[in-house]
Amino acid sequence: MDACPLLSVVITAHNSERWLQATLDSIINALTPADLEQCEFIITDDASADGTPAIIAAFTARYRHAFAWQTQFKNIGKVRNFAVARCRGQYILMIDGDDRLIAAGLSQKLAHLRTHAPDIYINRLIEIPEDAPEPVVTLQPVVTLDRDEAITRFLLHRDYQGHVIGQFFRRDMLRRVAFPDYVCYEDAWVFPQVLMHSEKIIFSSQGFYLYLKRTGSLSVSLSADKIHCLYATLENLDACLPDKFKNLIHCHWIDFAHRHYGELAEPLKDLTRRRLGEIDAWRFYRDSNVRLSQKRKFYQVKKKAR
Repeated sequence: MDACPLLSVVITAHNSERWLQATLDSIINALTPADLEQCEFIITDDASADGTPAIIAAFTARYRHAFAWQTQFKNIGKVRNFAVARCRGQYILMIDGDDRLIAAGLSQKLAHLRTHAPDIYINRLIEIPEDAPEPVVTLQPVVTLDRDEAITRFLLHRDYQGHVIGQFFRRDMLRRVAFPDYVCYEDAWVFPQVLMHSEKIIFSSQGFYLYLKRTGSLSVSLSADKIHCLYATLENLDACLPDKFKNLIHCHWIDFAHRHYGELAEPLKDLTRRRLGEIDAWRFYRDSNVRLSQKRKFYQVKKKAR
């Protein structure tokens, strides 16, 4: 492959021996032979202590456009930056080493990239339990979103959240915004930044990426370090998004306090209390974009944070 490929597929793995082979097989099965020639595979094994390196070595020996590196970062933000710096494709797709793709689904998405040439192509993730069968996916149209609509959907968690997995980013767009050195939530930090830099955004509710929910995953095993990362992503929302989204950003702070306020240590607890105090309650309650459930939650959080 002398010319730059259409797509760089970034696969990140850490102690993924149980799942990685199925992940890699699903990627190949998601491509036609012709589209396979338009892809390169950038595989980063970060500090694995199991059989992950052997699985990667076998894959790179089989596919000439597959390239592998081993790192010792133990930090997903650093791993993603390392991988992005080695991509040559027009677009970058990130895949975790324990997820899977729908059969033939990736080739359909590549056709959309060729037709629309977006800055970012957002897709709905399919979240399923790890032992669930592959769902049947129906054909859905691609729609164009202006930046404000894309940001509003992101903040409302309508159709998509701040995941970089399963999304297509123009390589130069992603390189403009480096991932922070976080152990988690690095993608939620980058996602709004990329939206703010994007001129052409397309979205499809037709999923192709199986986000497998596993026991012991991040969502059920938050540590103090991870909570600090989440707090920093909320600070980033305040910093990078325009004031017209302020009430929707407030909702994320309210969710954070509702879930974690009781376990926060100082000074984070006091900083969170102060941030909640910045919310103009009259404007917040009158905003039709804010769900009633969020308004109720705000009332509960205010009592909790007194």
